[in-house]
Amino acid sequence: MLSSTAAPDNGDRRETSESKNGAADRLPRWPIALALALSFGTAFWGIAQPEFWHDEVATISAVTRPFPELLQMLRNVDAVHALYYVLMHPWAAVFGTSELAMRTPSAIALILMSGFLTRTTMRWAVSVTGEGVSRSVISGVLTAVLAAALPGLTWAGQEARGYAMGMLACVVALWCFENYLRGYRRADLLGYGVAQILAVGFTMYSLLVVPLFVLRAVLAGRKPGLHTLMAAAGVGVAAAPLAVLAYSQSEQVAWINRGIPEMLQRMAAQYFFSPANADGHWGGIGHALAPWLALLSAVIVVVGLIRSRDRGLTRWLLAYALLPAVALLLARIVGMQLYTERYLAFAAPVVVALLALSLTTLPSRALRMVLIGVLVVGFIPSLVGQKEAEAKIGHGYRTAAEFLGDPESVIFMEAVDRSLIYAYPLDHPIEDPMLAEDRLSSDTLWGINREGWMAWEVPVHGRTAVVSYHSNEYHQTVVESLEARGCSVTGHDASTRFGITALDCSG
Repeated sequence: MLSSTAAPDNGDRRETSESKNGAADRLPRWPIALALALSFGTAFWGIAQPEFWHDEVATISAVTRPFPELLQMLRNVDAVHALYYVLMHPWAAVFGTSELAMRTPSAIALILMSGFLTRTTMRWAVSVTGEGVSRSVISGVLTAVLAAALPGLTWAGQEARGYAMGMLACVVALWCFENYLRGYRRADLLGYGVAQILAVGFTMYSLLVVPLFVLRAVLAGRKPGLHTLMAAAGVGVAAAPLAVLAYSQSEQVAWINRGIPEMLQRMAAQYFFSPANADGHWGGIGHALAPWLALLSAVIVVVGLIRSRDRGLTRWLLAYALLPAVALLLARIVGMQLYTERYLAFAAPVVVALLALSLTTLPSRALRMVLIGVLVVGFIPSLVGQKEAEAKIGHGYRTAAEFLGDPESVIFMEAVDRSLIYAYPLDHPIEDPMLAEDRLSSDTLWGINREGWMAWEVPVHGRTAVVSYHSNEYHQTVVESLEARGCSVTGHDASTRFGITALDCSG
């Protein structure tokens, strides 16, 4: 059964809890500084090297429009990213939309998260080990190292999406809740509620763990349970409009088509232990190692659970890490398609805490060092893979933009292909004959295209490019129709998510 580290009414146990709280108050802060430094290194190392991929360019398209138009767009698409877009809108206006500029806020969020996580884990270690400050310091160092190395966490710090900010909000919510259980101060519970609301704003699936906070508070006593229930209700009320709007836009995830076996395989191999959306040589090695690292981590956590002096807390953390995945598996069983592993990234910090706490309970320092060494070495290929140019599933927006050059006319076969010039705007206006309605007036990310058959007839002149998704079966047909009208092909590239054919139509 789950239990709480909060003080019960029994006098002896209250005295024990107070001694633990005293130990928690005496914890040194240098492991936090270590966590910040290590996470700074992995977050900013190679941050601009990977080329943009589709989701990051969606962010660019959203935040580079006037603010009223952004709010209008969110009524139609991407409501689940509304909070992130609103924050990124002024940032992009000041710092631009380069890879470094767009990913820096996520890197900062990840660095801050590592500090909060290290401090929170050190407090948990007082209960889990029952040995006071020395073991807590060990847990802090282990948390700092793992937070800078776990691939399922580090990738979010180099992603122009809201996942890292969601992690930060979730960890702050955990930190505030732990403070509340130590002193039952309403300000701490209010802080938890605000942080949890922000977490849901950045990553909606974090709403799935809210009942766990209520359960833990109920086990601490009737009064904290009631107060936490009220806070959870406030989170639910605040999140309800977003949930309703997001549900109305659920067609956006209709592309997800994974059966239970594939979901289980991806959860085991990619959930936390390999780079999300990674291609390339090192990314492939990371994927191959991931199941073995996951297995080793599972064994470490089981041993940690057995050796824990506060198994209720350990079980609670394990439930936090696993409940969202179980919920999405159940949703798939009843016919809903909701899962892709990055949606559950908010739980990765708790996996770091579980591993750090479990390693801290081991009696042998040598064994602890060997295991943390094996994990970190095993994570290195994934960390390197996240820095490769083709890391983000080979979408290759920068490569495609360089090949596109400076055309005068561009036939975008699908509206989403227009994302190429939103990621890397051209320095001159172009003819876009397939555009029926632009992205601002249509309240969409990419605009609305004319009927596909019109690609055969639209007028073009001068340097012309045909751009499509690389598997578009009509791409070559359009190129041939242009050749029949006197254009000549000057180049073709299909090494990215795009198929691009350059033509000279000046004749």
